[in-house]
Amino acid sequence: MTAAQVLAFGILLPSEVMTTGWFQALALFVALNTLFFAALALAKLVPKRRFRAADAARRARGTR
Repeated sequence: MTAAQVLAFGILLPSEVMTTGWFQALALFVALNTLFFAALALAKLVPKRRFRAADAARRARGTR
């Protein structure tokens, strides 16, 4: 297979590499990292919780 064919098909590593321990560990890290940052992105979409005036007054009294 020539370099042009490799680039055209996107094949960079032989299939045996995918079954090695280091590649599976890397895949697990990438998967967990993706889930973590997806959760952070979704958490930013949730509106901030607003407190009622009574709660604000109670919190203000506690700081004096």
